[in-house]
Amino acid sequence: WVNEPYHSKGNGLKSQTSFEISGKALVTDIPITFLGYVNPLTGVIEEEGHPLDGQAIEDTILIFPKGSGSTVAPYVLMGLVYENKGPKAIITRDLCSLTLPACSLLEVPYAHGFSQDPCMNINSGDEVRMIKNGQEIQLEVLQRVTSS
Repeated sequence: WVNEPYHSKGNGLKSQTSFEISGKALVTDIPITFLGYVNPLTGVIEEEGHPLDGQAIEDTILIFPKGSGSTVAPYVLMGLVYENKGPKAIITRDLCSLTLPACSLLEVPYAHGFSQDPCMNINSGDEVRMIKNGQEIQLEVLQRVTSS
């Protein structure tokens, strides 16, 4: 578990205006594919062996390195958002061409390319805030979850 303060700068999408959003982080250092790993009806990750297996992405700030898999993945993510089973925001370590189309079209706050890797510096359950001003994104941990 990481306990140090975290504040980092990253990049946003030109298609998204300024925003401020906060919520509980759901974090993995393993890529996610929305087609196959995430149940399109429930928003629960169902991939045996994946660190987030059995966890719902609904209403989280979902943090992962990048998407993987099929170009159909953005459509699965869009369906999850339409059905209110998707994350409230998505943060990827690397720019993710499988995630950003759905985020751009449906105005799901999206950020990538942080100066400090959020996958390694934020814990699942941490309360985080993401603020976009212009193209720069500020990401910070507001409250750390206690390890169990």
